[in-house]
Amino acid sequence: PTSVLDVGCGTGRVLDLGLTTPDRYAGVDPSQPMLNMLVRKYPGVGRIYPSTIEQALADGAFTPGQFEIVTAYDTADELDPATVAAVATLASRAAVLMRDGQLELIG
Repeated sequence: PTSVLDVGCGTGRVLDLGLTTPDRYAGVDPSQPMLNMLVRKYPGVGRIYPSTIEQALADGAFTPGQFEIVTAYDTADELDPATVAAVATLASRAAVLMRDGQLELIG
């Protein structure tokens, strides 16, 4: 299974789609209620970061290339270009940004 970091994960869209297994999944989201729902749905989830991606990056939570795939959801145009670029470095294979209903490869 592919290791995935899901930025703005909510209740686990990547897991809902079956793109990886819970043990190979990490999710970042500042909403504790959403993360609680994710963990109830997928009790074996690998890692959850209850924070914004900006804070997780500032805290050094990740290393470049740590995940094979990184997905990021930016539905409110909250991610600045520097954050998007930093998120892209975390992927060893592909980083995908979902914005305004469009998917784009980043990095």
